[in-house]
This record gives sequence, structure tokens and C-alpha cells, in this order.
Amino acid sequence: MSAAPPGGPWEARVAAADWETIRSDLDSVGCALTPPLLTTAEARRIAALYRDDQRFRSTIDMNRYRFGEGEYRYFADPFPDPVLALKRALYPRLLPIARDWWTKLRRPAPWPDDLDEWLAMCHAAGQTKTTAILLKYETGDWNALHRDLYGELVFPLQVVINLTSPGVDHTGASSCSTNSGHARSHAAPPPSSPRRMA
Repeated sequence: MSAAPPGGPWEARVAAADWETIRSDLDSVGCALTPPLLTTAEARRIAALYRDDQRFRSTIDMNRYRFGEGEYRYFADPFPDPVLALKRALYPRLLPIARDWWTKLRRPAPWPDDLDEWLAMCHAAGQTKTTAILLKYETGDWNALHRDLYGELVFPLQVVINLTSPGVDHTGASSCSTNSGHARSHAAPPPSSPRRMA
């Protein structure tokens, strides 16, 4: 029996995505979809973690901070699989896109080839808190337009994975991303197939 690959099935799913199309979509509309990166069972397992206080370092009531209505929790370190495996698989795929964007903006691209090196740079700059979150929305909840920044060192791309199935687990809902500084935005319902990166 052969050993499982280091990134498990998630690394293979990330690798199987059409990264040329993803890059083109990111460049043209600011967001992109992948094929499903999680199985339904994996998505449900991650969603079920929300009730496990030991998995999270803090909980945010969005209304309290005027972020919207709803709640989210910051994962504690170490991240559960597949969260960590997906971070490791996605970073080298998104890195060339981030570097290209920064080159076009005539900015130095500070990101090293290795995710652990990037995290070490963040920690050395005092950015030591985990930033991966799990959101929970109930009927009527919403999230205000915002920028997720934590400190001076930032990575310009963010990954969002829908853990529920629109039309099965809920109705309604939409997602919107804007490109600040440009007169364009993109709004769309969540992907009909859950577990995709957006």
C-alpha cells in the first residue's frame, strides 16, 4: 500500500484546476472559480468544527464591530486538514499571480517561494495571529464590503470556499467583490457547486 501524498487529495485537486483560466479571470474581473476542492463530506466536517471552541482563537460578532450581521471565528494554530493542506497547495499557484500584479503596479513583491518563509516574515514583523476564518450566516445575515488587512505585510489574493450547497442547504445569498480604485465590480450568486474556491 502506497503512502498518501504530502498534500493529500487536496494538493491534487488544486493542481487539476485550470490555472491559466483562473489567472485570466483574476486579471479581468478580480475573482475566479476552481473545480470543487472539497468533497461534500469534507465540507461538512469543516463546518461542524464551528462548535468546537478548541479549534479557534477568537470569535467575532460582526454586528458589534459594524461589519454586518453574523459571526466568524479565527482558526487556532495548528489548522485542521484540509485547511492547512489547501493553504500549502494554493500558495505556490497564487504566488506568480500576486507577483505579476505587484510588478505591474511597480511595487516590490516581498513574497518568498515558500509559504513557511512568508509566514516567518509576517511573524518577524509582529503579525503572529492566524487569519484563516470560518464564517457562520443565519437568515438575514450579511457582510459589509471591507478589506481584510492585518499589518503591513499583505498577500493580495484571498481564497473563499463555500461549505454549503445553494438551493440545498440554503436559498438566497450572493457574493460581491470590488476592485477599489477602479470603477468595476463583480457580483454573483455563490457557485452552484459548493466547495469551490472563489
